[in-house]
Amino acid sequence: MLVYFSIIGTGTIACIHAVVNAAASGHFELSKDSALAEFTSGTSDQSSSERGHALASTGAMQVLSNNTAAAGEIEGAGTDDAQNSHFICFVHVNGQLYELDGRTKDDEGVAFPVSHGPTSAESFVTDAAKVGEGKSTKRISLSF
Repeated sequence: MLVYFSIIGTGTIACIHAVVNAAASGHFELSKDSALAEFTSGTSDQSSSERGHALASTGAMQVLSNNTAAAGEIEGAGTDDAQNSHFICFVHVNGQLYELDGRTKDDEGVAFPVSHGPTSAESFVTDAAKVGEGKSTKRISLSF
């Protein structure tokens, strides 16, 4: 599983998690000359924390994140107005459903993936929705 924790917008991180893990699972290939393919190949042997630091210091990903935020799809994205917006990602890796949320941290303050048990390609969306549904009672809004 490829996990990236960084200061770049949580929507961008959620998208990176989804795209990179789907590509790593063989669902498609990243364009070899894309910024994401270059970044992932250059950091694939690093820990989650190291990848997060690399992501925070790479200009290409920050530019992509800023451009997406500036596109106006989410009101206040990329500004202090977006403080109540937070994105997480669910991924299917080796038959397990994982939640990737930079706010889930251990006692030392290090973010980590949370396993929600077994899943399959056929049940992934339903399984992730069940976990998300449980979270919607704790947060103001939930969007898929």
